[in-house]
Amino acid sequence: MAALRNGFRLFHPSRHIWFRASPPSGSAGAAKNALQLEIGLTKRGLDDVGDVTLMRSMISSSDNNVSKGDSLLQIEWEGHSITSADELYHTVWESVSGTTNVETPVSGQVEHINIIDNTMCIEEDTVLAKLETTEAEWNSAMAKMVEELEYHGIVGKIPQGKFAEPEEEVVDLDCDAKAKELCTVVFQIIYFGSKEITYFDGPVFYMTPAQTEGISTLIMTVLQMWSLTP
Repeated sequence: MAALRNGFRLFHPSRHIWFRASPPSGSAGAAKNALQLEIGLTKRGLDDVGDVTLMRSMISSSDNNVSKGDSLLQIEWEGHSITSADELYHTVWESVSGTTNVETPVSGQVEHINIIDNTMCIEEDTVLAKLETTEAEWNSAMAKMVEELEYHGIVGKIPQGKFAEPEEEVVDLDCDAKAKELCTVVFQIIYFGSKEITYFDGPVFYMTPAQTEGISTLIMTVLQMWSLTP
């Protein structure tokens, strides 16, 4: 269970939402033991959101009271994601769209819903909603939250979001002397086009996992055809 520290963010590990509790800014008129809660999406949460097309408040204009689990706002988005890459390094893209709901983990009164224009981007530090709740509500909600270090550890063990930037990896092709020139030519044609490149012992190229799979398959096929593999 995360510890209560005013001003520090806590994280929901499966919904990828962050929360920050602090004393209400207008403390003079605030109820006893009241807290102001700010809510936003983490970087991992944003990696599942494409280009935002519409943000809609789910709060009634006549009643700002909400219960635990109620939706505060809905984000509609669209985008493109890579579905596969074949042996010739043809990347297959898919158009996708969907909605993301931001829910409250506590009961309380909504103070503000941040509706962002679709020409602007939602950032990790963007506050999407503010509400007032009680310490008792917040203490109960914290049982399902973790602190930042633990959250990042959890995120590091799960798949990336649909729209995350691909991680680069170093691919060291252990080519022998006979295959070195062939490997370089294949990379020059497939990866760099007609541009000349300079290679060195065991060419090292920086590629995404999808590129790695396609290029590695092609290289192995060519090497086998030339009987250069053991």
